[in-house]
Amino acid sequence: MGQQIHLALSQSAHRVLSRLASFLPGILALLIAIVVLASLGLLFAWLARRILAAFTSTSALAATPRRKAPPRAFPSGPQPTRQRC
Repeated sequence: MGQQIHLALSQSAHRVLSRLASFLPGILALLIAIVVLASLGLLFAWLARRILAAFTSTSALAATPRRKAPPRAFPSGPQPTRQRC
């Protein structure tokens, strides 16, 4: 009886380890993809910041006058209305 239990446990452990071994390459590929795509995202964000900073620091854009915003209808915001019950 003890040998049967030992055999069942060893077969179960073998199945678990073989499924885990087949699962690990997929996890590794996912982690590599996340690292590569995050690196590309950081690179593109850095590049976009550099390009936009170059555009905003040019004298042509700095010399353009800004339009004044139109006056607001409610300078302090709309007044709350009371509801009647």
